[in-house]
Amino acid sequence: MELTADLKTVKAAQKLEVDIEERNLDSLLYDFLSEMLYLKDAKYVIFKAVKVTIKEGKPNRLHAVFKGDTIKAA
Repeated sequence: MELTADLKTVKAAQKLEVDIEERNLDSLLYDFLSEMLYLKDAKYVIFKAVKVTIKEGKPNRLHAVFKGDTIKAA
């Protein structure tokens, strides 16, 4: 995210939450990273902070809370 914007100027104006379930931890990580890229590219949001909670089991569960703001063109 630091390559996209100066994080010092990003405000935590928006809060987005994501819940993902996968049987495999590798797939859980892949889906989480894909979701981050999707939100950045499709929703034009950049994140100042992300809190991730993972509960291992069958299936594994990931809950993430993203705090950030809309990307503004320079």
